Amino acid sequence: MTFFGMISVLLICITCGFVALLVLASLPHSPVRDLLLQLVAWLFAGTCGAYVLSPVDVLPEIILGPFGLPDDLLALFMGIASLITAIKTGREARAHARARQWAAEEVAARTSSGQQQRTITVRGRAS
Repeated sequence: MTFFGMISVLLICITCGFVALLVLASLPHSPVRDLLLQLVAWLFAGTCGAYVLSPVDVLPEIILGPFGLPDDLLALFMGIASLITAIKTGREARAHARARQWAAEEVAARTSSGQQQRTITVRGRAS
């Protein structure tokens, strides 16, 4: 296999993995979706905070005075909204995980009790 053949196979594998990640992220209650949404929200909030604190602005306050503040305020509000989204998504993800765990325990309890009832019924018919 040539070098370029190996590179093309590697790119195909990376593309397939990325597509699989996107499919998993698009499912409604997927843990991958919850994790990615939280990660992106926290990163965006951090980026907004860095923009508010940085001296580099789209509308610089040094030149425009108070008219240079709207971009900082917008970044601040967007960062706060992103933090609220990240916290809310984290709570929802934990609630979904608890619900899945509870449902699995309930199914296991019903299955084990159903097997015991069948055993008792079979014994009752045999005696």
